[in-house]
Amino acid sequence: MNGVQPADHRRRLVAWALFLGVALGAATVVAPAFRMGEAARQDRFDAEILAAAGESGCDPDLVKAVVWRESNFDPAVRGRAGELGLMQIRPVVGAEWAAATGNDPLKPGQLADPSLNLRVGAWYLAKAIRHWAHAASPSPLALAQYNAGRANVLKWVDANALADPDAFLSRIQFPSTRAYVQTILGQTEKYRRRGEF
Repeated sequence: MNGVQPADHRRRLVAWALFLGVALGAATVVAPAFRMGEAARQDRFDAEILAAAGESGCDPDLVKAVVWRESNFDPAVRGRAGELGLMQIRPVVGAEWAAATGNDPLKPGQLADPSLNLRVGAWYLAKAIRHWAHAASPSPLALAQYNAGRANVLKWVDANALADPDAFLSRIQFPSTRAYVQTILGQTEKYRRRGEF
């Protein structure tokens, strides 16, 4: 046995078994704690999301799914094109919101404030949903507009796309926008099934 006595071999096996037991036990404790931490991170802006969605008349589950996709609940995120905060709002959208709602013009950096960012983002999303209210399902069109702009959505819309959300999805010419819409719609359903709000 290569110089290893049977008693030494048993001790090593017992030591390994104990080590593996401790490691597996720690993983059993850490994994649920990670999931609980993840849920807490995703839920930390729920009050602000609910308030912003209520103010704009937008579905809070949809707003939360957009936040999940745009920033993963990190209010410090900045986009490559100058987007800020939880819902990745561009300053031009902030200026549009301020003018439309009678608020003072926004100062640089104000859109990084989570509460204001959510109010502006939910307003913009609700505005897009109202614009496409004549569609059988306005949310896919509004989400595509949120991601790629209204001009692109107008290129992708026809009578069939307005009547059938799957037909609209198939007409989206940007694979990243199609994935964006599908991912957010799927996450919205997950939040709805869990009874987030």
